Amino acid sequence: MLYISTYSSWTTSIVGISLGIIYTKIKNRKVAKSKILSLSYLLLLFALPSAAILISGKQFKGITAAILGPLVKPLFTSGIGIGILGMSHNIGGIMKRLCENRYVVLMSNFSFSIYVFQMLIIFSKGTGSYSMMEYGVTQMFKSFLFFDAPVSIIVGVVGALIFEQPGINLQKNFLPRLTYGRGKQQD
Repeated sequence: MLYISTYSSWTTSIVGISLGIIYTKIKNRKVAKSKILSLSYLLLLFALPSAAILISGKQFKGITAAILGPLVKPLFTSGIGIGILGMSHNIGGIMKRLCENRYVVLMSNFSFSIYVFQMLIIFSKGTGSYSMMEYGVTQMFKSFLFFDAPVSIIVGVVGALIFEQPGINLQKNFLPRLTYGRGKQQD
């Protein structure tokens, strides 16, 4: 699907905007860490996305499907958003250290480049053809294994090295980093 309508994604946008507003309101406040806060944070971080996955794996009918269907995406994004919000206030513990690991950040930048460029690669192979494409299981597996995946990875690596990494370096060199609590800029 190349186009997702506004109506099908507005709930996740509202979750993101709401958590962004909460972040801007509390970003300079010191959050008192406690066992209850850390436990509830971890519970929300894992329980909300798990509940969304569990709900989406079931088959519902009628009014139940109409009620639960639209709640799956905001439920999942709420868990992830609360996780990011907690990590921004050093509540994350081991999850924060894991997500900020140098190799994890490098892998996420690399996978984002693959995500951005894979549409170009995968959909471009069908644009010049005016005949039906063969879609057997073996043909799709061969196409994925020998064309789609390798070319997407190569183009993703090149895109990360040419566009993304220089952009990150420019951001680090020219944008000031603020340290919260002191109010001074860090060089």
